[in-house]
Amino acid sequence: SGQELKRYIHSYDCLLDDPFDHDWPKLPELPGINYSMDEQCRFDFGVGYKMCTAFRTFDPCKQLWCSHPDNPYFCKTKKGPPLDGTECAAGKWCYKGHCMWKNANQQKQDGNWGSWTKFGSCSRTCGTGVRFRTRQCNNPMPINGGQDCPGVNFEYQLCNTEE
Repeated sequence: SGQELKRYIHSYDCLLDDPFDHDWPKLPELPGINYSMDEQCRFDFGVGYKMCTAFRTFDPCKQLWCSHPDNPYFCKTKKGPPLDGTECAAGKWCYKGHCMWKNANQQKQDGNWGSWTKFGSCSRTCGTGVRFRTRQCNNPMPINGGQDCPGVNFEYQLCNTEE
């Protein structure tokens, strides 16, 4: 589930290194900046599809409705809004299902680590054991495509080591 992935993703060391060099473009802060509603209709339904213009009484950011020029009054949807950042009017873009004035508050925010918890108790009362501590990526949390916190969300140390 998503919660399990979120809980353990920072412990997957294989995700910490980039396995190869690439020249992929950097992801936009809001993905809709790069794709018009017409382009999103083509992605959803195929060649020729465009934003439905048969009815204009709705907020275009609530749901993306698409139609084909061969049958422009037959509009269909996948029941999702256009991507955040999609232009919906002059000086406005879709954000969280609403057509809003463009505003810097909706820009991406990279995540940063919160404080470490205290180390837990030793796993063994006799002989060498281990104890853990954790931290969360919540100071602040990454939003709107911001980078996740780098590194791991747990640390361990040996305990009850007899010298």
